[in-house]
Amino acid sequence: MVVIRMRAALDEWLPRAGDRDLLFVTHGSSARMLTLSLLGLPTDTHRLASLENAAWSRLRPAGDAPWSLERHNIDADA
Repeated sequence: MVVIRMRAALDEWLPRAGDRDLLFVTHGSSARMLTLSLLGLPTDTHRLASLENAAWSRLRPAGDAPWSLERHNIDADA
C-alpha cells in the first residue's frame, strides 16, 4: 500500500515539476519503498540501505526503463 500511495503522489506531482527537480519529503521507509519501485526492483525481496535522518537520494527518470539512482543517503556534509 505504501508503494501505491507513493507512486500516486509521484504521478500527480511529476508533471507539475516539468523539467525542474521534484523534492519529496517523507519517512525513510516510504522513500526506500518508492526508490525500489522506481528502480524496478521488488519491494519484498530487495534491500536498500537506510536513509539517515535528514539525508536524501537523487533519482533520474531513464526514459522507458526504470529510473536510475544517482546518489543515496547524502547529507548536508557531502
